[in-house]
Amino acid sequence: MRHGLLVMASLLIVSACGGNYTKDTTQEQAISAIAQHAIEAWADAGGGGLHDYLSLGVQSHCSVTHLDAALAGEPKPNAWKDTKDVKFPSSISATATVVFDSGGKDIEQTWSFAQEDYSWRISDLPGLSECKSA
Repeated sequence: MRHGLLVMASLLIVSACGGNYTKDTTQEQAISAIAQHAIEAWADAGGGGLHDYLSLGVQSHCSVTHLDAALAGEPKPNAWKDTKDVKFPSSISATATVVFDSGGKDIEQTWSFAQEDYSWRISDLPGLSECKSA
């Protein structure tokens, strides 16, 4: 499954990039790589494609099915375009503006990321708060 291989490859790359709290290009590249792979998975498999990129805390209360439903009202990406304005409020958290194409329009969204076991994962993005597995 191509999606699974992308997840593993990106997590390995990001794991290698993890470490000390410094605002350096390596950390920014790790955030950008996760955002790009997540957008590609979302474009290929719908909202549920993002599940493997979510923080473990979010995954625990948000199933693939519920994630798909929660993101149904959000613009669906066709392709990743850019990740910019990466900020690190702490050594284990980051925010970035993720830019993607959706139906010929550039969509910019602010996403949050959390570092878990030396890899970055998505902790928040528009619509994610609606995802509750009950």
